[in-house]
Amino acid sequence: MRPNTMSLKDFLANGLQLLDNDIEERIKKASSNGNVLRYVCVIENSRCNVGIEELPKESALGRLRGSDNVVEIYNRATRNSHW
Repeated sequence: MRPNTMSLKDFLANGLQLLDNDIEERIKKASSNGNVLRYVCVIENSRCNVGIEELPKESALGRLRGSDNVVEIYNRATRNSHW
């Protein structure tokens, strides 16, 4: 869905439905595996990756609802800290 792929008018008329279909399939697949989809950001060294990931329902991110957020910090000094 890059800018040169289709016009804004075409995207609003047809492109959004394509994205909806893809997400709907990912939700169904995650659910059949007993999982959920969540937006995840991983910052490592000087890189930042953000995307939708399939996660266990009972994980820290999987249990989030609505506008809840969680931060997990892993470093050499502490194994796992939650805020």
